[in-house]
Amino acid sequence: MKTMKKIMSLVLAVACMMSLSVAAFAADSVSVGETVTADAYVDWKINWILDVTAHLTDPSVPPTQAPSDNAVLETPTGDYPYQVTITLENDVLALTSIDMSEVKAGDLGGTARILSYTTVADSYRAGEERISSLTVGFSSFDEEYVFTAEEYANAHSFVSAMGQVGEKDFALTIKVTQ
Repeated sequence: MKTMKKIMSLVLAVACMMSLSVAAFAADSVSVGETVTADAYVDWKINWILDVTAHLTDPSVPPTQAPSDNAVLETPTGDYPYQVTITLENDVLALTSIDMSEVKAGDLGGTARILSYTTVADSYRAGEERISSLTVGFSSFDEEYVFTAEEYANAHSFVSAMGQVGEKDFALTIKVTQ
């Protein structure tokens, strides 16, 4: 009887592991060319200007709307199984620099790296540029990859009224979901 219980426990454990493996595989079964949601944001916990999550993918002021279906999964060019380019629509909170070192996401252990970025002229600061898109390589979906970054709060009437114009050291979180 003891042996039978051990065998049943082992069978149940293997069955659970197999179902979790199938679920994990299914979760990352997005193909190149498919639409995903790619967000770049300053988390509300560190955004002392507004105490809200600021989505650099949102062109409105304040940029509080998370994106949906705003990017296409690209053919990977680096060491990561997934790659996407995120367009940064907000020019009031202008991303001016970002660390391109590999980062690890929380407890799940996924990794990501900024592979490249493009810049445009900053519409508020003559002669200055802001980052307008980020190409990110990453290992898994639904994880928060946090990068050291600098933003510039431009002199929009809303930001000026808050008295918060200028350089800011805010970590930028990248999250891609299916």
